Amino acid sequence: MVLRPKNFAKAPANENQSPAASRAVPSSKGLVSRLGLADASHRRRSKTSGMTRTTKYAIEQAKRRNDMAKKAAKSPMVFKVTRAPAVNDVVMGDSSSSPQAKVTQLHLPKELGRPEYKEIDKEVIGAIDATAADTDIEYIREGLESISTDLAMSLTCTKIQTTRNELPKELTVIVNDMCSILPTHVLAIFDGQAIRADPARPRKVTLYPAHSLVLAANCAHMPKPPATLPVPVHQKGEQEVTLPVWSLALPSPLTYPHLSVYLYTKRVEHLMGMMLPSPPPADWLEKKEERVLSYAKRLSQTFTVQALTMHIYGVHGLWQNVCTMGIFDTRLWDALDWMWATLLTALAIATGEPGLMIPSASEQQQEQ
Repeated sequence: MVLRPKNFAKAPANENQSPAASRAVPSSKGLVSRLGLADASHRRRSKTSGMTRTTKYAIEQAKRRNDMAKKAAKSPMVFKVTRAPAVNDVVMGDSSSSPQAKVTQLHLPKELGRPEYKEIDKEVIGAIDATAADTDIEYIREGLESISTDLAMSLTCTKIQTTRNELPKELTVIVNDMCSILPTHVLAIFDGQAIRADPARPRKVTLYPAHSLVLAANCAHMPKPPATLPVPVHQKGEQEVTLPVWSLALPSPLTYPHLSVYLYTKRVEHLMGMMLPSPPPADWLEKKEERVLSYAKRLSQTFTVQALTMHIYGVHGLWQNVCTMGIFDTRLWDALDWMWATLLTALAIATGEPGLMIPSASEQQQEQ
């Protein structure tokens, strides 16, 4: 199937057309070429330049964090909150035998576990473009970061024509002149937990434009995407393009847009600003423990228990998506740990049980 704009037959060649209007919009292959990955010398340099980072530390850290989370999961902390909204991914139960009780017990792990580390699958990269299969993954990521603005812009200037019928294998999108790098796929996100609970129930699907190389280079658990389609020549103004649909089941579809923005921009403070009730301190990474307590106190004094609980659910959902997609990004995990500790500390203070998160003086001495 050859992709052509809707007005392809009516649009004659124009020698005076601007370069921006006449350039070809790259596909996944065009994107790889734009990054210079098809150049054999680049591939050789990437293998010998020292870009490849050892995974020993990451594996050890993942195991350590996972062991700690398993210990915490055996005896989760119990917060007593009023009218906490019910969600599927947090264990909840009434603290009173009366069904009319307003106080609810919220069981939460003190720390978020980390899945076992996994390398990016080169077969998935090769399925997107064979010339990139042997390229160092850090080299690919650096190349994507260098054009992250153009990649992110293409998502905002792509409109997907939705359908109410059965999800097709291909969908039409409308792009404009601002879209310099055409998305390769339409990502169809749905709730995997809901499907497992009731397979016969119609599933709610949300559609997003995406670039397969961005996802494959950052997510170790992503399956091979459907093959890309031929790319049309970019025409001035809006044009229709057909893209393959790539279905993906996630535990928290609502938090995927925030995670997607991070994968494209790698701006962790922006992600934290979307997930927290208010922006985090600028020096949260340099002074983690100190800023957890001061920021948590401010949150507990500013926001209701219900608001804090909803943000806890959001961070929990984001964490579930990160685990499911296999994202082993150190800065992202640092942010997840910090947001979780901060929100739980704020909730402990707000519910009058600061000891759940803030160790006493004797406990601090024992730790030392």
